[in-house]
Amino acid sequence: MKKLRQIVANIISILLAIITASHHWMHLLILMILGTSTSMMAMMSTFIWVRRLMILVTVITSLYSLYQLFTNKLHTNFLRVFTLISVVGTMLLVVYSFISFGF
Repeated sequence: MKKLRQIVANIISILLAIITASHHWMHLLILMILGTSTSMMAMMSTFIWVRRLMILVTVITSLYSLYQLFTNKLHTNFLRVFTLISVVGTMLLVVYSFISFGF
Protein backbone atom coordinates (compact mmCIF):
# COMPACT_ATOMS: atom_id res chain seq x y z
CA MET A 1 0.00 0.00 0.00
CA LYS A 2 2.82 2.40 0.84
CA LYS A 3 4.48 1.67 -2.50
CA LEU A 4 1.22 2.39 -4.34
CA ARG A 5 0.89 5.72 -2.53
CA GLN A 6 4.46 6.56 -3.52
CA ILE A 7 3.80 5.72 -7.17
CA VAL A 8 0.68 7.89 -7.16
CA ALA A 9 2.60 10.75 -5.51
CA ASN A 10 5.34 10.47 -8.15
CA ILE A 11 2.83 10.53 -10.99
CA ILE A 12 1.03 13.53 -9.50
CA SER A 13 4.34 15.32 -9.04
CA ILE A 14 5.25 14.77 -12.70
CA LEU A 15 1.81 15.91 -13.86
CA LEU A 16 2.01 19.02 -11.71
CA ALA A 17 5.48 19.77 -13.08
CA ILE A 18 4.14 19.50 -16.64
CA ILE A 19 1.16 21.71 -15.83
CA THR A 20 3.46 24.19 -14.10
CA ALA A 21 5.83 24.34 -17.04
CA SER A 22 2.97 24.81 -19.49
CA HIS A 23 0.99 27.46 -17.64
CA HIS A 24 1.79 30.00 -20.36
CA TRP A 25 0.06 27.76 -22.88
CA MET A 26 -2.97 27.63 -20.59
CA HIS A 27 -2.85 31.42 -20.37
CA LEU A 28 -2.98 31.68 -24.14
CA LEU A 29 -5.81 29.14 -24.22
CA ILE A 30 -7.80 31.31 -21.83
CA LEU A 31 -7.11 34.31 -24.07
CA MET A 32 -8.39 32.38 -27.06
CA ILE A 33 -11.51 31.29 -25.18
CA LEU A 34 -12.25 34.85 -24.06
CA GLY A 35 -11.58 36.23 -27.52
CA THR A 36 -8.83 36.33 -30.08
CA SER A 37 -6.20 38.72 -31.38
CA THR A 38 -4.46 41.71 -29.86
CA SER A 39 -7.66 43.35 -28.67
CA MET A 40 -8.07 40.57 -26.11
CA MET A 41 -4.49 41.07 -24.93
CA ALA A 42 -5.35 44.72 -24.32
CA MET A 43 -8.41 43.67 -22.34
CA MET A 44 -6.33 41.26 -20.24
CA SER A 45 -5.60 44.10 -17.84
CA THR A 46 -9.23 43.66 -16.79
CA PHE A 47 -8.51 40.02 -16.01
CA ILE A 48 -5.29 40.61 -14.06
CA TRP A 49 -6.59 38.23 -11.38
CA VAL A 50 -6.34 35.36 -13.91
CA ARG A 51 -2.64 36.06 -14.43
CA ARG A 52 -1.96 36.40 -10.71
CA LEU A 53 -3.85 33.19 -9.97
CA MET A 54 -1.90 31.32 -12.63
CA ILE A 55 1.42 32.57 -11.25
CA LEU A 56 0.36 31.59 -7.73
CA VAL A 57 -0.63 28.08 -8.86
CA THR A 58 2.64 27.81 -10.78
CA VAL A 59 4.71 28.65 -7.72
CA ILE A 60 2.68 26.34 -5.46
CA THR A 61 3.00 23.37 -7.81
CA SER A 62 6.71 23.98 -8.24
CA LEU A 63 7.21 24.10 -4.49
CA TYR A 64 5.17 20.91 -4.11
CA SER A 65 7.34 19.19 -6.70
CA LEU A 66 10.48 20.26 -4.83
CA TYR A 67 8.97 19.12 -1.54
CA GLN A 68 8.23 15.70 -3.02
CA LEU A 69 11.71 15.54 -4.47
CA PHE A 70 13.50 16.25 -1.20
CA THR A 71 11.24 14.39 1.23
CA ASN A 72 11.13 11.17 -0.76
CA LYS A 73 14.44 9.38 -1.16
CA LEU A 74 13.05 6.77 -3.58
CA HIS A 75 13.20 8.96 -6.68
CA THR A 76 15.27 7.82 -9.65
CA ASN A 77 18.00 10.04 -11.03
CA PHE A 78 15.91 10.68 -14.15
CA LEU A 79 12.98 11.91 -12.07
CA ARG A 80 15.24 14.12 -9.97
CA VAL A 81 16.80 15.74 -13.03
CA PHE A 82 13.45 16.09 -14.81
CA THR A 83 11.83 17.72 -11.77
CA LEU A 84 14.74 20.11 -11.19
CA ILE A 85 14.83 21.17 -14.85
CA SER A 86 11.09 21.71 -14.81
CA VAL A 87 11.14 23.76 -11.61
CA VAL A 88 14.11 25.88 -12.71
CA GLY A 89 12.53 26.52 -16.11
CA THR A 90 9.23 27.41 -14.51
CA MET A 91 10.81 29.83 -12.05
CA LEU A 92 12.72 31.47 -14.91
CA LEU A 93 9.40 31.97 -16.72
CA VAL A 94 7.83 33.44 -13.57
CA VAL A 95 10.76 35.87 -13.15
CA TYR A 96 10.55 36.78 -16.85
CA SER A 97 6.83 37.39 -16.45
CA PHE A 98 7.43 39.72 -13.48
CA ILE A 99 10.17 41.60 -15.32
CA SER A 100 8.18 41.96 -18.53
CA PHE A 101 4.67 42.56 -17.22
CA GLY A 102 5.03 43.42 -13.54
CA PHE A 103 2.89 41.84 -10.86
